[in-house]
Amino acid sequence: QVFGTNESYTMTGAGDARDAAVPEKKTETFFESNKFLIDLVSGGAVAAVAKTAFSGNLASVARYAPMLGLNIAFKEKYKNFSAQYRDKDEPFRKFLGGNLTLGAFAGASTLFVVHPVENALARTKVRNPRLRADRVSVAERLMISPKAYKGIFRALPSSFFYNAVYFGLYDSFKVKIASGDQKLNFFSAWALALVTTSIARPFYIFGRIFKPEHRNDFRASWKRPSNWVANYLGSSKAKHFVYFIFKVIPSYCLSTIKKEGWKRLTMRSATGGLVLAAYDEIQKWIY
Repeated sequence: QVFGTNESYTMTGAGDARDAAVPEKKTETFFESNKFLIDLVSGGAVAAVAKTAFSGNLASVARYAPMLGLNIAFKEKYKNFSAQYRDKDEPFRKFLGGNLTLGAFAGASTLFVVHPVENALARTKVRNPRLRADRVSVAERLMISPKAYKGIFRALPSSFFYNAVYFGLYDSFKVKIASGDQKLNFFSAWALALVTTSIARPFYIFGRIFKPEHRNDFRASWKRPSNWVANYLGSSKAKHFVYFIFKVIPSYCLSTIKKEGWKRLTMRSATGGLVLAAYDEIQKWIY
């Protein structure tokens, strides 16, 4: 019952956060769209902005809210097995380590629920509107397919690393910062969540290294080391591995963040932080 309650609270918060973020994401494309100008002339400014801002958002909320709801529901369930930080004199690193572990296992648990559905959607090509006539029931395909979990271990590192930092840092520092038994107000919680989500984002990008589409780039880097490796580290595989870990992977993460753009990174961090703050605020109202 508690698990389902946490799931419903988070789905509400995630849906609200997604709705709040979508108009800001599309602000830059408002005046670049001819369709927007046509709607502006025919339907008025308010209708045109609303239609352009939230177009395609229902599918995003339908996928995003249950997944994040499961993440937090699993995390709250696993909290029963961890030590609580009640005394400020207790070692904080033990509490932090426990929360990081809980977040990682919550993300992994959610992936085992969500991944088969994602696979089924991809196999039945539900996302392609031109193939509606050829759609097969997702539930039917899940039941008859032995490949429901195909590729899950490639997706696991992203979920594992990201959720460990995303939930672990926020749950740890919100208790550390709050005075006594008081809880942070909404804006303080959102500010903290914005910082922790920004820190978590590079870990998500790091997890993408294990996916097949990025693996070839790293194989090439491994087979053809740069002149820096050849001149200063020699041909030792151990030294080459050190270079790969501390040079190639950070360079990849930074270049990916640069490609995403700081505006998009900030918006994603704001949305992720808004979910955590909204969930805590809903809990205050209920309890």
